[in-house]
Amino acid sequence: MRPSTLLLLTIHSSLFLLIFYSLTFLLSVWMSDALLVGFMVLGFALIQFSLIIVKGASHFSIYKLSDVKVLLDIIILQRLDWRIEALMIGVSAALLGIALWRFERRDF
Repeated sequence: MRPSTLLLLTIHSSLFLLIFYSLTFLLSVWMSDALLVGFMVLGFALIQFSLIIVKGASHFSIYKLSDVKVLLDIIILQRLDWRIEALMIGVSAALLGIALWRFERRDF
């Protein structure tokens, strides 16, 4: 495997994880209990993972963005599907934008 392919896979995986980090940041700005935020994100991740296992419900799982088929397409085609990447960047930017807006309005 070429280093450029590994770089593409790393970019894709990093953008996928950025969605979870953005969601965590958004929830932590809204709530002051860090343990509750952690359990909420963990619960969301577990529910999404269980959806990918259920036949017919897998289309509603966020893990479909990081499925083996998507990763194999990146390896075979040697390029990213920019529609998927733009979607992940957009969702992360929206979550971070809402979190920043809420953080600026929060009184400590």
